[in-house]
Amino acid sequence: MNDLQLYKEIIKGSGLFDEEFYLSMYEDVKLNNMNPIEHYLIFGWKEGRYPSLKFDTKFYLDYYTDVRNSGMNPLLHYIIYGRKEGRDTFAKVPKRKENVKFIIYAPLFDENSGGNLVLHRLCDLLNKQGEQAYIWLWSQSQLGNNGIYEKFHTPLAKIYDLDDNPIVVYPEVVSGNPLKAKNVVRWLLYKPGFFTGEVNYGKDELFFYLQKDYIPPEFNIPEENRLFVGLSFLDVYKQTNFGARKGTCYILRKGKNRKIVHNIKNSILIDDKSHKEIAEIFNNTKCCISYDLNTAYVPYAAICGCLPIVIPETGLSRKEWCINEKDCYGSAYGFRDIDYAKKTREKLLLEIKLYEKATEESVKKFAQKCKSFFNSN
Repeated sequence: MNDLQLYKEIIKGSGLFDEEFYLSMYEDVKLNNMNPIEHYLIFGWKEGRYPSLKFDTKFYLDYYTDVRNSGMNPLLHYIIYGRKEGRDTFAKVPKRKENVKFIIYAPLFDENSGGNLVLHRLCDLLNKQGEQAYIWLWSQSQLGNNGIYEKFHTPLAKIYDLDDNPIVVYPEVVSGNPLKAKNVVRWLLYKPGFFTGEVNYGKDELFFYLQKDYIPPEFNIPEENRLFVGLSFLDVYKQTNFGARKGTCYILRKGKNRKIVHNIKNSILIDDKSHKEIAEIFNNTKCCISYDLNTAYVPYAAICGCLPIVIPETGLSRKEWCINEKDCYGSAYGFRDIDYAKKTREKLLLEIKLYEKATEESVKKFAQKCKSFFNSN
């Protein structure tokens, strides 16, 4: 048996390595079809990756300089020596019982992903309202990127934060309970199973939704459990061009498999561009065609003075698409609806100010309901 095989056996028998967790946490390992323990032994520990929720690699190396200086794998050191010596596997901090912790389970921040954005902004708003909230990044493959947005107050959670029985918020795309949390909130940002093809939620979870029309009736979520996190980047999206405009731009995103009905030869696709680039495009084009039925970029276009036209879905009436009339101000549902979009744009601009207040109130009610629900259970 060579050294690598021996070390694998030692780690596997320790109970301190969670292969399922490691593969869900680090997508690059899964995509490259690597053995998770081998990856950790060769690369992962040097990159500060977690082998499980029971051991903090970075803490162990930072705190125990003798281990760091020895060049030995920290998890192996703990299993062979550290456990007998009474060393800690992660930082111990005094518990703050006066505050319930919220941990938002989210991907690395991506300004071009609406679902991603609202998860990070939820954490930011909770902190601004005096709550104690953190982001747990579910994929830390891009280790050169800390995964957060510098303008948001979104500190990263540590392993020891899970020791306080926090309220963990998962979006609908996450399967199961990766952090093995006792108190789980499931925030349905879109139709369950739409992106992943699977729905694996716990029976004791507290459910919230973003838009009611995304939610199948069998979920039976109370109306008051809407968690609304409205528009952001309003410092970027504003009308700066009040003169001539030409051409079109378009949005695919969730509608990427739909039939294209407009001439795209000189039309600009905004998908994957930065907010700054998109705002500039919106300020220079006449209209924006959206194949995504529900995206924040539609009102962003209207704010910038660009006419947004959402391409209707066959069999989906305007009333079914737009359940809440205020959500549709400034937008056309099809080319025959353009007059409505033009007439209601000013209403949209007035509603924008109310959106922010509504968001703050929604987050406040969310925090109260979560604390009340899990305190009574």
